[in-house]
Amino acid sequence: LTTCEPGAPVGTRIETTGGAALRAEDAPAVIGTRVRAEDLFFNTPARRKFMRGESTELRHCEEAVIRAALARPDVAFQVEHDGRPLFSSPACEGDLRERIAQALGPEIHRHLIDVEERMLGIAVRGFIASPEYHLANARAVYTYVNGRYIRDRALNASIQRAFSDVLPGGRQPALVLFIEMDPCEVDMNVHPQKLEVRFQDARGVCDAVFRAIARGLKSGIAGPASLRETDLAQTPEYALAVERFLARAQPFAGEEGPFARGDLERPPAFGEARPDLN
Repeated sequence: LTTCEPGAPVGTRIETTGGAALRAEDAPAVIGTRVRAEDLFFNTPARRKFMRGESTELRHCEEAVIRAALARPDVAFQVEHDGRPLFSSPACEGDLRERIAQALGPEIHRHLIDVEERMLGIAVRGFIASPEYHLANARAVYTYVNGRYIRDRALNASIQRAFSDVLPGGRQPALVLFIEMDPCEVDMNVHPQKLEVRFQDARGVCDAVFRAIARGLKSGIAGPASLRETDLAQTPEYALAVERFLARAQPFAGEEGPFARGDLERPPAFGEARPDLN
């Protein structure tokens, strides 16, 4: 690992093998952090035996970087394997859509819908893809809590429910959502890989996510025609799905219904002062 902070007169290089540090020394002051991994699991052959094929494990490594890249658009990321670039994204702090397109493919860019919601000290922001963009699997569903990527069954169920009336059967949505809340309201230490969490108010979090997606889909469906310029949008089935969704989302127009909890005014810009949780 070679790293150097901006403005530092010298960098640092650290080399380890088998979990033990071999050396730590000064390095040229090249801003940024570079990590090189070689001969993984050389000293744990039993674990190596249960690894999948090289291409599969490489995809896992690349996915780990993409998860970090989506959470930190202000940082540039580049991944290489055997001298071949796999993923490269310059810093794009001003527009998360650029990072999403670089990570998930340029075709998603024109389908992205900005979403934002705030309920009882829970803030949800990010982007969802319009119903015209869907996948065969859930590989493009990214949810974060206080900047950490997570997978939560209840949260995923709320996401599926929000999209259920507007996606063809068997298809999955694409989205990048950031949930911010009081750290005391969520336990991050319930899974060895820190992928699962335990919310004190799981229903409140799921409601906030559902509401954010519902509002975003409603505005996207009624939005510019450019979002509906696909064959799917011209089918009677899609028109019927839109009608069903708008009927179900109608309570949000009057700020009533089972998910109308907490502050029902138009949500303030993300980052404004949170209400007192007490």
